Amino acid sequence: MERKASGSVRAVCILAILLLASLTGCLGNDEPAVSGDGPVELVVFYDLTNGTIEEVHSDGQPTTMTGAGFSFDFRETKSKEGNITTFTFDAGDGTDPVSINAEDESVLTYEYLSHGIFEATLGAEDENNNTASMKLKLRVELHVADTQLATQEPDRISIDLNPDADSLGLPAQLYLISTVENPTNAFGAFEDSVEVTWSLKNSSEEEHGTNSEILNGGQSATWENQENSPEAALWSLDIDIVVAGGNSEEVNIQSDLWALYEEDESDPNPE
Repeated sequence: MERKASGSVRAVCILAILLLASLTGCLGNDEPAVSGDGPVELVVFYDLTNGTIEEVHSDGQPTTMTGAGFSFDFRETKSKEGNITTFTFDAGDGTDPVSINAEDESVLTYEYLSHGIFEATLGAEDENNNTASMKLKLRVELHVADTQLATQEPDRISIDLNPDADSLGLPAQLYLISTVENPTNAFGAFEDSVEVTWSLKNSSEEEHGTNSEILNGGQSATWENQENSPEAALWSLDIDIVVAGGNSEEVNIQSDLWALYEEDESDPNPE
């Protein structure tokens, strides 16, 4: 037969549940994007807390760069003592804070042009100068994509691992993947084999990784490499082509290099 808990037992159980709930509220991170002990309640939605700067290179030279973009939606932010007038974002990268008029728009966007780990600050102000703010850690990485077509002497490919001066950390890894193709010529004849040698070097020209492959006509090979805790400096990838018999042969090359950081950014807070 089932026994019913006594009143004292039930009281202990209820007390334990309440205590556990209070600890969960203290230790958890259920509402990382809500802040404000005063009249202004700062509520912000954001889908991403990490992004990548994209650099496109051609024959070793930069051609275009796209910054790492972030978007913050303040529309649920309100104040008990008046209308909200201003939303702000301090990127933590040494640039001036960005502000928007809360009466006109509620979504603030920002684009990082240098990589690193940043402590950003989100804020809001009402018409009576009451304010609220919150901190947010953002991770910004760098990707360099280089394309070299029909080349006999590949150009050096470089990536700058120096983080922004205000970054909270250094790159944790330099990762690369490079593919060389020895295409079939238009006539399908007189094709020479090609010896390809990749070499990763730091700013002192010290070699930190190398690989060689022999490619016949129509073949390709890929070298993948990673350097953990790399020096925060300019690194380079050299690709050397040697053709059998001393003849000339054109190759196609696609190389991608990344400056990567530890994944310790704040959690996203999507709508």
